[in-house]
Amino acid sequence: MGVAGVAVKAARQSCSAVRAPPAPRMASTLGSTCCATERETVPSYITLMNWTDQGVKNFRDSVDRADTAEVALSPAGIKFKDLYWTVGAYDLIATFEAPDEETLAAALLALAAQGNLRTTTLRAFTADEMRGVIAKAT
Repeated sequence: MGVAGVAVKAARQSCSAVRAPPAPRMASTLGSTCCATERETVPSYITLMNWTDQGVKNFRDSVDRADTAEVALSPAGIKFKDLYWTVGAYDLIATFEAPDEETLAAALLALAAQGNLRTTTLRAFTADEMRGVIAKAT
């Protein structure tokens, strides 16, 4: 197993101890993340991350920093869905659920201010949400 595989495996093991069990989900169509108790869709986001020079120098701490970030973002209603260390154009890719764009943007700015990361964030739509977008476009 390569260095990236070891990092991902370590991240999964360390994060599983921190993460609470997933909330109950409704049976629905492809990609929907609708909470059974609230009956409303929580917006999803994909964040592409690159280490800065400082982040590369401190790569050994990256899993611990991710665990710390997950705990720090939780009170704002931001939930890590997935986090992967990658090889290629981006060093990490995360998927989040957040109450809104402003909340996630503020949190990611605070993380970036620590000097280890640069981020690019995309709003991700489930199949049901995309149906709504299509309906508004027609």
